[in-house]
Parts: sequence; C-alpha cells; structure tokens
Amino acid sequence: MTPPERPKGARQTPPVRPGRYVAASILLHVLIFGLFFANVSLLPQATEEHAGDGEIIEAFAVDEEVAMAPIREREAAEEEARRQAEEERRRQEEEQRRREAERREQERLEQQRREEAEQARREAEEQARREEERRQQEEAERLRREEEQRRQEEEERRRQEEERRRQEEEERQRQEEERRRQEELERQRQEEERRRQEEAERQRQEEERRRQEELERQRQAEERARQEAIEAERRAREVQQTVGSYAGRISAELRRAWVRPSGTPAGLEALVRIRLSRHGDVQEVTITRGSGNDAFDASVVRAAYRAAPLPMPDDDDANRELRERTYRFAPDR
Repeated sequence: MTPPERPKGARQTPPVRPGRYVAASILLHVLIFGLFFANVSLLPQATEEHAGDGEIIEAFAVDEEVAMAPIREREAAEEEARRQAEEERRRQEEEQRRREAERREQERLEQQRREEAEQARREAEEQARREEERRQQEEAERLRREEEQRRQEEEERRRQEEERRRQEEEERQRQEEERRRQEELERQRQEEERRRQEEAERQRQEEERRRQEELERQRQAEERARQEAIEAERRAREVQQTVGSYAGRISAELRRAWVRPSGTPAGLEALVRIRLSRHGDVQEVTITRGSGNDAFDASVVRAAYRAAPLPMPDDDDANRELRERTYRFAPDR
C-alpha cells in the first residue's frame, strides 16, 4: 500500500527506533543489579550491625523507576506520533475518495447533458420525419379515396346484379325449405303425438301404481290404528283393573291403620286425597270433603301416614294414576 501524503507544513516526526531503547533499558538493569550484588557482598555478616538493609534495597528500586521514566515517556510519545500519522493517513484517503466521487458526479452530469442534447436532436429529426410522413399519407389517402370511390361504384353495380340473382335463388330455396319444413313439422307432430300418448299411458300406469300403493298404505295404517286402538283399549282396561285392585288394597290398609277417636259417632265419612311416591311412601294427605267432625278427619289423615308404605303396582301407567288419588273413607259401611 502507498503511504499517505504528508500535509504541507506538518512537522516531520523522526523515525521510531525501539531497538535502541530496549538495549539501553537492558544495560541500565544490568548496571543496577551489578551494583546491588556488589553492595550486598561487601556488607558485614552480622545482622544486628546492619539494620538499614531494607532502606538500601528500596533506594535501588527508586533509582530503577527514575531511570525507566524517560524511556516510558519516549515510548508513549512515539505511540502518539504513530496514532496521529495513522489518523492523517485515513483523513487523506477519505479526502481522496470524496474528490473521486465529485469527479464521477461531474462526469455523470456531463454525460447526461450530452445524452439530453442528443435526445433533443433526435426528437427534432423525428418530428420532421413524422411531418413528411403525414404529408405523404394525406396524399396517399386522397388517391386512395378516389380509387375507393371508383371501386365502390363498380362494386355497387356488381352487387346489384348479384343481389338480383341472390334474391331469385333465395326465393327458390325458401320455397324448397318451406316444403321440407312442413314435411318435418308433420313428421315431428306425429312423433310428438306418439310420444305424448306413450307418456300419458306410462303416467296413467304410474299413477295407478301409486294409487294402489297409497290405498295399501292407508289400509295398513288403518289396520295398525285399529290394532293400536284395540291394544290401547285392552291396556286401559288392564290399567283400570290394576288401579281398581290396588285402590281397594290401599283403602283396606287405611281401614286397618285407622283408629276411631273416642266419642265420634258412627256413620261418618270423608273424601281424602293422598299423594304417594312411586314406591308407596305418603307425601301429602288432604281432606277434600270433611265429615263435619274434626277429630274424625284428623284420624283419617293419621291413618294414611300410619299405613305407609301403601301397596303400589309395578305397571307404570297404573302406578302414575295411583300416585295422586281421592278415596272415600267410610269405615262403618
């Protein structure tokens, strides 16, 4: 890579030679350690007479730090110089890229101007060419119209002659077509009449079949309804017989559970409505028409609860009718 140009007036930075400073640093360390070991070897062996050894070592360490300070400052200055030189190189490269972009933009604008001028010239030439072409087209159109007029006149004469022949031929064909059409219509009418009669017969037979099926369906439905009515009547009689039988048993249970209150006259009766569960447990007892004797009426209610559970049939219909029923309680009759 070519090194960046140095701006005019910039201060010349001397080249960095790190090897020289490293050699000087090493030499200085060797001298310091040599002096240190020489002093240590000359010191007396008795520790109680040389209590200041720590201060001597510390002095050597301080001298080394002082000796290394200029070297570190020089290295820092050289690093700063390198950093500034790198920044200057990057700035110059950026400036060069900017100038190159400006140059390309100028070239693009110049090329665009030349293209626009060329486009204008071509458009002017195209306009002139179109104008000449228009004039030629107008002249050609005039000649074409004149020729077209002559052609149309000749065409009209031929057309009239052809029209006359065409009408004569069309009339002949029309008459022939009418004859064939009438024959086809008669054939179609006869064919349609035949199909209509066949379809009417088919529909009649189909209607008769459906009517017979409907009659059979109605007959079967009536038969099922009659059988169901017979079964329902039989079932109703069976349920009523069951209800009557269990109602008698319930009345008997009431009589057995009833205890006559003392002092009540004979011949009393009451109407009592008893509501039962499916299994005969007494849920509610109501005197719907009392005997006129409160003690008698109360004894009837107690008898109903005392008689529970009352007998109940397994038949669902009879069971439902007996779940709430009014009984005539007359123990003396």
